[in-house]
Formats: sequence, structure tokens, C-alpha cells
Amino acid sequence: MRWVRDPEEVARKIEAFLATEAHVRVVEQDRVPLTLAPQRAGFSVLVEQGKTVLHLWSAEASLLRRVVELREERRALHLTALRLGQNRPAPLRLEATTARADRWPQRHVFRQRLLAAIETVWRPWRVVPAQVRAPRSQAELLLLHSRFGHCLCAAVRESTSGGESVLADLLLWSRWLREAGEIEDGHSFRLVVPSSAAALQQLRIAGLRAAARISVFVWDEQRGLRPPPPWDWGNLQSRLRSPAGLPLEPPAAWQEASELITRECPAAERAQDADGRWCFRLHGLTFLRQTAGTEAWQAPLAFADFASGDGRRARFRPLLPGTEAAFLSSLRRLARERNASGDPSAPLFQLQPEAWLEELARGHLPQLDPLCDERFLYRQVPSFSQPGRDVIDLLAARRDGRLCLFELKASEAAPLPLQALDYWQRVRRHLAAGDFTRHGYFPGLELSPAPPVLVLVTPALRRHTGFSELLAELTPEIPIVVLGLNERWRSELRVVERQTTEASARGDTVSAL
Repeated sequence: MRWVRDPEEVARKIEAFLATEAHVRVVEQDRVPLTLAPQRAGFSVLVEQGKTVLHLWSAEASLLRRVVELREERRALHLTALRLGQNRPAPLRLEATTARADRWPQRHVFRQRLLAAIETVWRPWRVVPAQVRAPRSQAELLLLHSRFGHCLCAAVRESTSGGESVLADLLLWSRWLREAGEIEDGHSFRLVVPSSAAALQQLRIAGLRAAARISVFVWDEQRGLRPPPPWDWGNLQSRLRSPAGLPLEPPAAWQEASELITRECPAAERAQDADGRWCFRLHGLTFLRQTAGTEAWQAPLAFADFASGDGRRARFRPLLPGTEAAFLSSLRRLARERNASGDPSAPLFQLQPEAWLEELARGHLPQLDPLCDERFLYRQVPSFSQPGRDVIDLLAARRDGRLCLFELKASEAAPLPLQALDYWQRVRRHLAAGDFTRHGYFPGLELSPAPPVLVLVTPALRRHTGFSELLAELTPEIPIVVLGLNERWRSELRVVERQTTEASARGDTVSAL
């Protein structure tokens, strides 16, 4: 196939490919920095000053490249692209795949290399068969034995392949094996992850009851099993920004767009993102935003085009005279599908449920925790970047000054208690350092030095079967409240189940019905 170098044609082919294929794997220099999947990813293709700029983002990562040329292949695009600010191009490949892409050849090679490394580096440990099947996992789960007893091992070769749930899978399998009598309490654990994920896993492990029995190792593609680098907070610095920055002035085109939105979608709300840019949201879903950087060269506003395709992928387009009809069509579809009385099977009804739940939680704070001070509620403070994080974080304070962390998850998620550890550890660290008071948070309220309360909020009937088992693995140092919501929380949010730390430990449930 021929190479295409015309910027407009390159942009059209990329846009057509990404709009057609539901699942796309991005390969750059033999790495998979991210994958594009419905409801969890998006893309933008712009031609600016004769250059094609491609922006891809997902729950795992974000990638911005200038595409120089393109060649079409069977269900794939082979690109030559440059990182912005650099002048040396590199290959970038977009591969169409399925939701259950065949990764077994790579996984088989990894397993064989892992077994060989264990036999050499971890002697006298050896792999033994287990009678209880391991959880369905993208990680390799192995039962090891030596004269010292049993050891459970979980290993992944890349952070985008099972890295988010590897620790959860390991702990759940341990419980199943103990209940079946295959292993005894007090066994050890070994976690094998890429170097980029080692610090995050160590942070989570520090909040577990079994922390002293869990060791982390790094998988290096060239050298195999390696000990991790010394762990310190420097690898996991979180950023505490000022709670009230100077807002940007809305662009001149904002007023005209606001009038149209008020007429066609009156339930939408105007808001400002963390950078102060203006945007419009409907039940937490951003559909119009003020542009910045390279996007602002083309238009001051960009809209999410839900009118084309299945509507599950947030594809932002510049709002120009030639795209006003598409914006109007998209806006009407959004108003029709994304409302509490709409069709639950509609794509826009299902899109970003955590954002919808966050909007409701902000308006029902006393119902979630009557002790919280309604004056203060911050979103993802402190802020940090983590692959695969699809949980909404809210930070509040009770009237006695004790911090209260809310972790919101609208769909089934076994790792939720472990994901919450990331946020809890960071908040506790900033609290101990006095950062919240120094940066102007909770003005007029003296914060308590007591450990923050962790509140996990999920629909009661959509909680993963392993949720309670993982909750029991958290250290007793963390005060925990578990809130179960009614199934139709979009129409009327109600707390139907409430557990405290003590009740959770016994497996009891305090019903609010």
C-alpha cells in the first residue's frame, strides 16, 4: 500500500478508522501505551497550519503526536509520527482488535520466561499445581512451594495488562485456597509488575493487613526478575493545587452557544474544569468545552459529537459554522438519551456513570454522611495520574474537623477497596504535613489529625462478589463506611445499606430501609 502524506487525507483516514473500529490497540516502539475502547477512550484529529495532530486518550494514558505520513494495512494503520517538540519521527501503529483480543501467544512466551526465571532466581521455590482454580485474570497466578511453606505469586509484564487488578486477584485467590484447605494462614506473597507500577503497588500493600508478607519484584524484559528500586514518596508525588484559581473569561462565542443549550437541553449546567476553562455538562458528562493550546487555533469551543457512530466515544470537534448542524443534532440526542427517565439501554444513558453519580452525590452530601460540613466538597484533591483509574474521588470534612473521603463507583469493581487505598494514603500524608490548611482548603475549620474516614459508595446490587473479601484485607487503621445505593439512583438517590468498619469486619449489614 502507498504512503499518504497529504495532511487532510491523513486526518480523514485516521478519523474514519477510529470512528469505525470499536477497539483499537496503539503500539509505539514495541510498547502498548494505551488501548481505545467504548466508554473509556476518545480521540481528536486536527489539521493545523498544514500539520496533522492526533490526540488519543483512555483510562490508562494520553498520547499526542504529529502524524507525518500514513499507510493503510488490513484492519490497521501504520503511521510515522513525531512527539511534539521533537524532530525525529518514529513508527506508530493503530491495530483494530476485539474486546477479547487474542493475547495468548505473547502471554505464553511471558509465562515460559517467568517460570524459567523463578526456577533460577527464586530457588528453592518451585511451582506446584493448585486444586482451586485461580480467578479469571490477565495476570499469571502461580502457587509456589518450598521447605518454608507456600507462596502465592501474581505477575504481569505490562501495566496496561491486568496491572489494575493484579493485587486484587492475588488476594482473592489466597482466600479461596485457604477456605479449601490447600494452604494455611501466614503464607507469603510475591507480586511481579513492570517498574512503572512497582511504587503504586507498594503504596497499596502498605494499607493491607498482610503487608509484611507481600514482596514486590520488577519484571524487566531484558533482565527478567529484578528487585524493585527503593520505594519513596517521590515516585508517587501528588499535587495539591489551590482550591480557587483565577477563572478564565468565557470566549465571545460562549453566549450564543449558551442560549442554544438552554433552549435544547435545559438540564445542562455550566461549570469550570480544574484549569478554570468553561464547559457545559449534562449529569457529569462534558459535551462542550473551551479549547486551549493547539485546539484553540482552530476554534474557541469544541463539542462532543454524539450524533455520529454509536455515541459511546467522546469525539470532540471544533464548533465552527460548518459544524453547527452536527452540534445541534448531538445536543438533541444527548437531551433525549441522558436523563433519568430515558432508556437505560441508550448509549448516552450508560456513558460515564461515575460522573453522573458524582453530580448526585454533591447534592446529597447530608444523606451520604450527616456529619459532613456542606460548605466543603472538593473533587480529586490531591490530584494525581494513575493508569486505569475510573473512580471518582471526593474530599469533605465533618463538622468536628475530621476528613472524609468518598470513593464513588457506579459499576461492578472488585478492586475498589484497593483503589481507595491510593487516595487515602495521599490524603493522610498531606493532612500530616499541614498542606490542606496551608493551601487554603476548609477555611475556618480546624482539621483533626485523626485518620481520614474512607467512604465507599456503590449501588448495593452491583457490588462485585469479591468486594467484601477485599474490604476485609484492609488494615484496621483505616476507618471505613460502606454505602449501598438503590438500583434506580439516577431517578432518586437513596442509601439502602450502611456498614461501618466494625460491622464490615463481622460481615453484618446495617440496612437503611
